[in-house]
Amino acid sequence: DPAENIAAQATAAGVPTFARFFDAGLADEIAAQQGKATIVIANNVIANVADVSVFTRGLDPLLTHDGVFVFETQYGADVIDHMLLDTVYTEHLSYCMIRPLATHFWRHGFEVIDVERIPTKGGSIRVTVQRKGASRPVSKAVTDIIADEERRGMFGLGYYRPFAARVQATAKRLNEDRKS
Repeated sequence: DPAENIAAQATAAGVPTFARFFDAGLADEIAAQQGKATIVIANNVIANVADVSVFTRGLDPLLTHDGVFVFETQYGADVIDHMLLDTVYTEHLSYCMIRPLATHFWRHGFEVIDVERIPTKGGSIRVTVQRKGASRPVSKAVTDIIADEERRGMFGLGYYRPFAARVQATAKRLNEDRKS
């Protein structure tokens, strides 16, 4: 955790915590001190990471050959479909879809092997990633969700225009309510 006071509190409570953002350098230090991990978990972190590539490069020195990275984050489709505007704020830098995540991890030597839709924060995804070609097969859920994203046109502006109109209508209604 990059917040020094929180990292100090966690360490004092028996959870060794570095007051730094996660990257390959920190991953090297952790691996040297603790050994490589068979699982790395990051729940509700990815949306707050400014450069996901820097974060992802940190997985390589930290994970064992057959290790997995499991993370939860809000699902961008749920944010849009359900108008989850209360989840849009400064700290959230991204809202994820599976196809771009799969492409991102592939470019970094990993593959998305499972995804599960979960109800957290109005609609989230739990994603499991491993090194390319490691022992676990890619689940049908991954290909099904990617196919659904493509079928729904989530990678073109047409998908976002109705959302923008709904946001504008909501803002107008809220401003009118405030004035009355």
